[in-house]
Amino acid sequence: VAQDIKNSKNADKIAKLKATCKAQTESDLLACLKPHPQSITLAQAALESSWATSRFFVKANNVFGMWSIDPNEPRIAANEKRGGTRTMWLRKFETLEESVKAYYWLISTGTAFKEFRALRLQTNDPHKLVKKLDKYSEIGDMYGKELSQVIRHNKLALYDK
Repeated sequence: VAQDIKNSKNADKIAKLKATCKAQTESDLLACLKPHPQSITLAQAALESSWATSRFFVKANNVFGMWSIDPNEPRIAANEKRGGTRTMWLRKFETLEESVKAYYWLISTGTAFKEFRALRLQTNDPHKLVKKLDKYSEIGDMYGKELSQVIRHNKLALYDK
């Protein structure tokens, strides 16, 4: 895609991809399409699924703890209510593959991860990138620190090569 943009080729394909990615510019498109280091994905999967033991993972194939705000999509309720009164929902997936695709789509298009996408065009350093995932979790800045620790402790950067 980068070559096509550079050489002004396949304009229709580029336009369709931009629409799919909700990208305003070619740079936005490249940021949407560029995958991030696998170590980050593995660390997030480990943390969000409690190492594949959480109820959301076991009963809903939800590897990444993805919330649901759409009452029309398959989902399951969290055990605890927010503020003691508000039910929180998590997405339910038919397969693990669906969960992984939804995760990548969220990271690639979610407005909360715009800075993350911009930074991953500049670096593949997982320890720098995870700092921009503070909006993925309610614990904010601590989330990036935890991801970085999981990556280091489990030598997950080996999977980035």
